[in-house]
Amino acid sequence: MCRFVVKQCVALIAIAGGVLCAGTTALIYAADQAASEPASTKSQMTSEFELLKSIDDLNKRVDELETRALLDKINLGAEIRNRFDWYNYKKDADETLGTEEIDESVNGLASTQLRLNLRADISDGLRFTGRLAMYKLWGDSTYHDEYNDLTSAREPTDTSFLVERAYVDCFFNVWKIPVAFTFGRLPLDDGLPTDLREDGPRKSTFPSLAWDFTADAIALTVGLEKLLYLPGSNIKLLYTDWITDNESAPYRELSEYGYDYPTSSPIYAVQLETGLPGLDDTIFMVDFLYAPSVQLLDSAVEYFRTSMEQTIKDRLAASFGTTYPVDVSITNIDAPNSLGSIEKLAVFTESKNFLGSWVDWFGGFCWEKSKANGQVLMSYIYETQSPLNPTTKIVNGPYTYATGLLSTSGEEDQNARAYHAGLRLNLPFKVLNYPKLGFEYNHASEHWYGYTSASEDPLHKLEERGSVYDAYYIQPITRYFKTRVGYTLVKRDYEANPFGDPIEDESTISNMYILLDVRF
Repeated sequence: MCRFVVKQCVALIAIAGGVLCAGTTALIYAADQAASEPASTKSQMTSEFELLKSIDDLNKRVDELETRALLDKINLGAEIRNRFDWYNYKKDADETLGTEEIDESVNGLASTQLRLNLRADISDGLRFTGRLAMYKLWGDSTYHDEYNDLTSAREPTDTSFLVERAYVDCFFNVWKIPVAFTFGRLPLDDGLPTDLREDGPRKSTFPSLAWDFTADAIALTVGLEKLLYLPGSNIKLLYTDWITDNESAPYRELSEYGYDYPTSSPIYAVQLETGLPGLDDTIFMVDFLYAPSVQLLDSAVEYFRTSMEQTIKDRLAASFGTTYPVDVSITNIDAPNSLGSIEKLAVFTESKNFLGSWVDWFGGFCWEKSKANGQVLMSYIYETQSPLNPTTKIVNGPYTYATGLLSTSGEEDQNARAYHAGLRLNLPFKVLNYPKLGFEYNHASEHWYGYTSASEDPLHKLEERGSVYDAYYIQPITRYFKTRVGYTLVKRDYEANPFGDPIEDESTISNMYILLDVRF
């Protein structure tokens, strides 16, 4: 690379020197001619034209050299995948609520993902990394009017490219200790151990148990290998913020429900990571995340409204044997500035080719504590049709709905825990291009909140409060083309949401899929 750049510089200098000599010679010759005899107007125009032509040729060559130098700095890669999913959702009948058994299926749901990966070594100690993503269902004609910055490039929408990652690493030394300062849209999704299931290099800084979403942040990484004498040891400090605003009133949330609140929802994280002596390709990490101020968003209010409407419908169905049309109207909302805080401590380790074998494995544990800080009080009314006269509307209420962070009272502190473990077998079958077989299991308790809404799997299994079983088989076709067949089974115990007391939901969700994946 350096030799190529030197050759280009030498060529550029030679070209410039040649043009300069030619121009100087032409000027000297023109001066001699002027001293001996007057030059004609035609010869003067010819000389000026030749000089301008030479300068134009030089500019074109310089542009070509600059373009080549820029392209040499940028590495462009792409990933395209087609996925076909078969889903099934089952839930037993509930005599108390009067609900019937649910058994629904979706067969052969097809989707396409396209990612453009960008990387540029801008200069010594400065590097840019980016990823543009498109994710859509086949022939989707749904109007997508919701936008969530944390999952924008990770949910199927349309053919638009969205910025999934775009960040700069700045490397330098402090007292001979390597330091990296990173800012931009950081790699917080595809957390470990997604690299095993994706059969690719590590793409995220943090384990999925800690968090798995897309966000803008700043981070500082300090190498500790010279201090701890542990391979690849470092400590990372990260800060991000979730800000909601309104274009007509910047940095202030103007809610359609008639209230506003501070827009800042900061998150702080620190992670200690290291390799283990004597165990190649093994990493161990401890991650701590702190969200001091959990805010209430309009989407959460809409979730409350939908939940209230469904509860009322279920109650009417249990009482009258049928569901009457329900129209819920929220009349007032009283919300605290902050619903509370969340702390997460995750311990994770992953090892590839363990002790020289063909086994990869990982294991993680996470403890989570939530501290509630007041209730959300919502006043509402709802209209139904009269059981005796369908044309008559009955106004019911007003009623009050109260909820808080992972509790109804808004005063209870809750603890939660989650586990995630698995292994991958690198099968020694050369005739099959060395396929891989993997198994994963995760479990979370009733007050768990995962921060993993942008995970690679469409079920977001690490959000589930219950047990999840996952198996997959990876079959390489060529160096750049592979396919994956998998099956995920979710045994849900409680609904996964961060508000109110846990709601029991003994349902079963399954997903069988086929994935075609090309990367180059």
